[in-house]
Amino acid sequence: MTINTAPLISTVSSQFVADWLDALRPHFANEHFLSLLKRADLQLDQSHPHGRVTLDQIVGLYQLAAIETGDEMMALWSRPIRPRALQHLLTSVREATSLASALYRFSTFWNLLLDDYQFALIETEAELVLRLMPQADQTAQRFGHMLILKLAHGLLSWLARHEVPVKGVSFAFDRPAFEEDYSVIFPSPVLFNQPTTSISFSLKIILFFTIR
Repeated sequence: MTINTAPLISTVSSQFVADWLDALRPHFANEHFLSLLKRADLQLDQSHPHGRVTLDQIVGLYQLAAIETGDEMMALWSRPIRPRALQHLLTSVREATSLASALYRFSTFWNLLLDDYQFALIETEAELVLRLMPQADQTAQRFGHMLILKLAHGLLSWLARHEVPVKGVSFAFDRPAFEEDYSVIFPSPVLFNQPTTSISFSLKIILFFTIR
């Protein structure tokens, strides 16, 4: 018997996206919400603990929900992120002369828009760390924290035209039952129950990649 494990590479558990769906649901009438899921080819029975969701389905739902909520971060943060904001982010980081300066532009952009968190960019002799600092005591929105870190990593890789290696990722929430899903998104060590959410890169690697 041949066991095909390929689908696991491009899928995550339905539990992984449950926080996101919970944030989305109050913004739609029930029929509209069900329509979103159907158009993204997501089935309600995928809320079963053993259900799987493809990354393509996540992207499809994002594209629909960002438009239909009028919030490009889809209710994951306290303040809605208005349409075309991410286009301005792309314009800003594209003008950067290095990956380090692109990450700085990323942090300052979000610091203008987020109320509940602020980014700090910390450089040491060995690494560059993008840290998400809470502005008050609050419960971390797990999907939101993951998504904004992945956006930072994706933008750096887009600028470098190669996937930029991640040194490590930390999250300011308890280790979930579906912890292995985070390794699908971030091919790096992932820590939970940390003081803050952050993503780190080797400074040597950051300096190696150039923006073309």
